[in-house]
Amino acid sequence: MLDTALQAVKDLERMGASEAEGYIQDSTEVIISVKDKEWSKRRKKDTCIGLRTLTGKKKGFAAGTLPMCSLEEIEKLSFMFSQNTPADPSWEHLPYSKPCYNPEGIYDRTLAEMSEEEVMDKVQVIMNAVREKGGSAEPNLLLRVDRIAVANSYGVEGFYQSTKLDFACLCRVEKREKREESMAAVEWHSRAFDVDLEGLVTTAEQLEPKNFSAIKKSFTGEAVFLPDAVAHIFLPCIKWAVHAENVYSGRSRFAEKGEVSSPVLTITDDGTLPTGVRSAPFDGEGNPMQKTTLVEKGIFQNALHSEYTANKYGDVSTGNALRSATTEPSVDTTNTIMKPGDHSVDALVEQVDEGVLIRNFSGDVDPSRGYFDGRADGSYINHGEIEFHVKTFHIRGNAFESLLNIVLVGKNQVCTSDGKYLVPFLTSEIEIIQGS
Repeated sequence: MLDTALQAVKDLERMGASEAEGYIQDSTEVIISVKDKEWSKRRKKDTCIGLRTLTGKKKGFAAGTLPMCSLEEIEKLSFMFSQNTPADPSWEHLPYSKPCYNPEGIYDRTLAEMSEEEVMDKVQVIMNAVREKGGSAEPNLLLRVDRIAVANSYGVEGFYQSTKLDFACLCRVEKREKREESMAAVEWHSRAFDVDLEGLVTTAEQLEPKNFSAIKKSFTGEAVFLPDAVAHIFLPCIKWAVHAENVYSGRSRFAEKGEVSSPVLTITDDGTLPTGVRSAPFDGEGNPMQKTTLVEKGIFQNALHSEYTANKYGDVSTGNALRSATTEPSVDTTNTIMKPGDHSVDALVEQVDEGVLIRNFSGDVDPSRGYFDGRADGSYINHGEIEFHVKTFHIRGNAFESLLNIVLVGKNQVCTSDGKYLVPFLTSEIEIIQGS
């Protein structure tokens, strides 16, 4: 793979490129799911290459799947595009070669070499564990193995392998003595097949059927946001706010370095996190990934850079140029980590005079301004106790203002499929609208 990327760079230079880059991604996916006792499985494998070609400050990009497209054809397209695009006055150069750190635990050989039959056996073990508790499970599993290579005109030559497991399971456990059924949806994202079977079964077993009711009035109150809701509302806004282009242009709410959240919140971006689901030795253009503090005790610290934005604004890359082989690199987060606090969810609830616990959110979020408006599900809290559960209710607010209003941060960290390590928190001034 690396030889192919190097060959493409040399070919493009011979064609007249002033600098060139080759990025190759070889991916294998195995997807297994069980629904209504029916098993389904799918396997997908492809190898893609993306080529960036520069003639002066004019850039061309082309990508294709090998061997369906020939390397020569992709090279010609990339070079042709570089001849026919406007020059970018902000362009400086592709990255220079730098030492890279190889994060521990991003590749699990056992997982990479596991056959489909072995994966199905593992899924069956999970289903049996739930069945022993008198329940049933509908798992959905995605196993992915990636091999990545990158090379450019300035001596960048990188290669690594990674594995990833995305596991979701809907568990149902019957409460025989009550003739009722509890249900839990559990997710697990990891670099190895280390699904927490005990925790999965316990979650399903302990979850009681919900006493649903409706919020009878509209009011502005406090809210405990669980990690899934944090991911959908707050992470898009934080990601926008720490993007270097938005910070340096003044569009970001974090542009004026200072207090951007309550002092109880610290957020880092760490592409070197051991076993992190978005960790890697280097980013999508060969710069070493690193750990970058975004917010420390409420104070904005650093923006995230690619090589392009770093050169444009006189800074250095933070290793945050992410991509697939079929797309050009762009600034993105790696493993976004909210530092856990000391409080359980129950402890957060106990601090609420009147408000809601928000499990999930679906609706509109404006990442640049922070406004969110949509439907949620969760619970109504009165004087520190959950009074009843609510299937759907409406909430409105501003994510940036809510970050400033955070009172307490929870300790139960949850990892999402795209590397967001999130915790629950309690904030205020959320508009809660009457509904069913």
